[in-house]
Amino acid sequence: MPSITEYTGHGFSEPIVTFFSAIYRTKKTSSLTYYDQNNCLIKEGTADIRLIKFFEEYLYLPIAQVSTRAAAIVVRMQNGCLDSYILYVFVTVVALILFLGAYA
Repeated sequence: MPSITEYTGHGFSEPIVTFFSAIYRTKKTSSLTYYDQNNCLIKEGTADIRLIKFFEEYLYLPIAQVSTRAAAIVVRMQNGCLDSYILYVFVTVVALILFLGAYA
């Protein structure tokens, strides 16, 4: 956990986030509490920057969901019976022969 006076990587990346705010849909929020009525001396404050996780939300997660669905189908097909596996290989070979015969 960083100490209060430590300068983290977020401080270095803030100008980049600000520059690309249209792409990342940056939302900045801050709240300050002041010691005086003139709002000159800051007592405490918090700041928050929220970014859309573009690669995670639009690239990684859809691919992961499709992979999970495909794995669930394969799991249902695995029953531990050798005869079923031989049937799967036979059906695959016949399907490949028909496919290659039609498009070759």
